[in-house]
This record gives sequence, C-alpha cells and structure tokens, in this order.
Amino acid sequence: MKPLYLLLPLLLAFTACSPKLLVLEDVLPSARFEQFEPRIDQSSFEAFELGMVLTFRYRNPYYKPLQIPLHRMGIRLNDGRPLRGAYVDRDFTIPAKESMDVEYPFVLSSASLLQVLGKENTFSFETNLEIDLSDYTEMLPNYQVRVTDRFNIDSSLYNPVLKK
Repeated sequence: MKPLYLLLPLLLAFTACSPKLLVLEDVLPSARFEQFEPRIDQSSFEAFELGMVLTFRYRNPYYKPLQIPLHRMGIRLNDGRPLRGAYVDRDFTIPAKESMDVEYPFVLSSASLLQVLGKENTFSFETNLEIDLSDYTEMLPNYQVRVTDRFNIDSSLYNPVLKK
C-alpha cells in the first residue's frame, strides 16, 4: 500500500509540468474561405450580368482591434492575367478577440464575359495582404524560440524547423 502513496505525488508532479505548445493558429490572425455565391441577372437576351460574392472569415486573436489595410481582391483568368475591372478594394477593422465575415462582391457584365464565353475557362481569385503586427508583439507568448531556414522535407527524415 505504501508504494501507491509514493506514486501519487510523483504523478501529480509530472502532470503539473506539462510543456507549453506553440500553436500558430492561436497567436496569429487568420482568414478562411467560407462561401462562394454566384447569381445571373438577365434583363434581355444580350444583356446579362454574372454576380459573385466571395465570403471570408477573418479572425483576430488579440485583445485589441486589428486593422486590415486596404487590399484588392481580383479575378484572374486561365493564363493568370487579371480580368479588367473585376476587383474589389476593401479595408476594415476586426474587433478584439472576435471573428467577422467579409464579403467581396463582383459583377461581370455581358461585355466582359463575351471574351471568355464558349471556351473552357478557369477563374481564380487573388489578393495580397500585408499586416504590420509590430504593435501586437507584446501580446504574443514568449516561447524563446527562433526559426531557422535549414530543414529538409523528406518522408524518411525529420529535421525540426524550430530550435530552442
């Protein structure tokens, strides 16, 4: 019966000293695609519009509002060239410790679609966001970890990206 009493404090000591894990998703802002909603409006045989709404969910993990700077979401065609006039400029602020849905509405007229009708086309959506997080660094946990650029991607070999 005595060994059981000795084992209990040892077990509690090990569970109390569990290591902190750095999960980037918990400490960095994120954006996730939520929905694509197309619609067609046709006022006559030749005049029509293709409307598309892209919805993204942005998340702010910080205890103060996060300003998302002005950025352009645009549509690209098969070869990667931008579709003229098919873009939306947005900027917004995400409240502290919240998520919000942001819509990017596009309207393509029949004139802009005539150049691609009758062909197999691939549309892609593209944006570039650069957020300055220097005001938020004091809110990040201090794991005293540095990142190295030396790592291999190999199924038989694992070299960690993070070093203590």
